[in-house]
Amino acid sequence: MYPFRAGTRFQGDEQILFGIEASDTALETQLIDLARHLDGTPAILNPGSKTQYHAAAVMASNYLVVLFAASLNLLQSAGVPAPQAQAALNRLMQGNVDNLRTLLPDQALTGPIARGDIATVERHLQALEESDYQNLYRVLGEAAVQIASQLSAEKRQALHKLLLKD
Repeated sequence: MYPFRAGTRFQGDEQILFGIEASDTALETQLIDLARHLDGTPAILNPGSKTQYHAAAVMASNYLVVLFAASLNLLQSAGVPAPQAQAALNRLMQGNVDNLRTLLPDQALTGPIARGDIATVERHLQALEESDYQNLYRVLGEAAVQIASQLSAEKRQALHKLLLKD
């Protein structure tokens, strides 16, 4: 059949994205044909980037589950019963996924970092001081600062300083 070296598949609304990295043009053509035969969308990867492509899939899929679990744990620690916490997080996360269907990340980003609300971020960090999740909050918060296009230079700098603080 086909010598298959396609990477991870991302499933979208209609078609699956097939990441293709081939050693020669003939193989690439076969893989493109195979992806289309499977009603997929072929994406020719830059040479040597298959691992990066796979890491992106892991971050979007597996780490979304990790974020859900961390958030669920924090809500339960705050006293929200598991079924209510799970339902609330499902609605919140689904709303974000729905927004990302039509908006770019900087347009879909909400919350205290998008608003430049330094006081709230400080309170969050204090609340997470004894938690295993403070480092996760800091790392993801710093990534959010990078995305938040509406922040003034002053707010951006203050948030960097707060989030990168050891």
